[in-house]
Amino acid sequence: ATTEKRRLREEMSDLEDALRKVRDQLAETELENANFQTIVDAVKDIQTNQKSAEMNALRTVNLDLKDQISKLEHELDFSGGPTDTHNIKYGLEEKYKSAKTDFNNFINEAELGKKQVEDELAELRKKVSMR
Repeated sequence: ATTEKRRLREEMSDLEDALRKVRDQLAETELENANFQTIVDAVKDIQTNQKSAEMNALRTVNLDLKDQISKLEHELDFSGGPTDTHNIKYGLEEKYKSAKTDFNNFINEAELGKKQVEDELAELRKKVSMR
């Protein structure tokens, strides 16, 4: 009977150790999942912010162009010479090119940031899958 009790205690101790190890692994996995979810949420926020920033940039460029066109129409009422019209058109084209370049630079920076986050996310996925 004593031998049987000792054997059962050892078996119970082994099962408790195994259970403790499984619980530790589960806690670690839950923490990794929480970290992974945080990163996924951050990526979604970045994408949302990028879209919002792009829309704001487009609105700003659009409003600026409308304002410049309005000013041109007003100036054309006071001048009628072809030279003035040509100079105004050239100025507008240059401003448009500048605004377009600035916008494209903004988009490129946003894409680089997005790629960096995606690379970090892929690296994290790789680390999680290794465990």
